[in-house]
Amino acid sequence: MKKIKVSLCLLGLFVCGVASGIGVSGTRFFAKGGMLGMGDLRWLERRYEEDCRRLNLNPQQQDSLRSEYDDIAAEMGEIREETIRRVRELFVQKGTEFWQVLTPGQREEFQKLNEERRARWKANPQ
Repeated sequence: MKKIKVSLCLLGLFVCGVASGIGVSGTRFFAKGGMLGMGDLRWLERRYEEDCRRLNLNPQQQDSLRSEYDDIAAEMGEIREETIRRVRELFVQKGTEFWQVLTPGQREEFQKLNEERRARWKANPQ
């Protein structure tokens, strides 16, 4: 019974954390099928709010503008994913070319270096 209470308390804390994080961020943009950082999302939200305020948009116009900004967020996410894919392909291509000029000992060290970089990226993928 004690384990259930502890589990429920932890679950409650988790839900509160998620709710407060969403509330603090104040963001409502989610890129459909795209990947946007929180900085991008906050920037889009501030821009949308400024447009609504400065242009004195009515609710119907605000809804229409929201839809356009949602489209922008989705396209920005797609552009970011495409860029990441292309950069990754470039590093694979150039790494393969670089590999050709390395000695066997250097190749071993290069492989370790790349594994360390991948581990760092997985730990902090910014």
